[in-house]
Amino acid sequence: DKKTHTHTHTSTPTTPDMSASESSGLTYMVAVDASASSRNAVRAAVRMCQPSDQLVLFHVKQIQQPSLLDPFHDRIDRLLNQEAAEAAIRTQEECSLLMDRLNEARKASGQEQLGYRFVQCEGDARDSLLSACESEHVDVLLMGSRGLGTVASALMGSVSKYCVHNAPCAVLIVKNMEAHPEDAAAAQAVAAKRDAETKSEEQKRPRTE
Repeated sequence: DKKTHTHTHTSTPTTPDMSASESSGLTYMVAVDASASSRNAVRAAVRMCQPSDQLVLFHVKQIQQPSLLDPFHDRIDRLLNQEAAEAAIRTQEECSLLMDRLNEARKASGQEQLGYRFVQCEGDARDSLLSACESEHVDVLLMGSRGLGTVASALMGSVSKYCVHNAPCAVLIVKNMEAHPEDAAAAQAVAAKRDAETKSEEQKRPRTE
């Protein structure tokens, strides 16, 4: 089995960083990938979270092992590792953009923005999620109902079912949603901010007769 490595990225827009032991609120952890289902789970977590709560976005970099009997074993192994690495980077970037939009929406509606941590590890999804639930002292684990594609969807179903029965915390499976009012509010907030910045720049420019 491959050893698990964890990388943590912290983003705290308005609130100081607190460990789970220092926080007086709950700890929500979302299993994330680059799927729409995963983004729905993040949205659900943001709606549930209070400023005193902890939000952890957890991504497992899963690398499929090619058969040792395959004559192209080394080449396939490199491709699978590269694909997994690219997926991890894409997931972190998408999570960052999504949280920026959701926090803009919270700010526009007068709510306090939420801090979060992006945690990434390599290993088996089921074991990694359960281990993280324990180490992060998670109160609620949120998972999307579908992953990427048919194979990923089947895998997510297997992982979510395993977590429901074995996780040391409450598990919430988030169904796909059609409308995302947070995105609309965020888009309006960002557009208004950009308009204000544009007008400010125009006012600073010297007028020419």
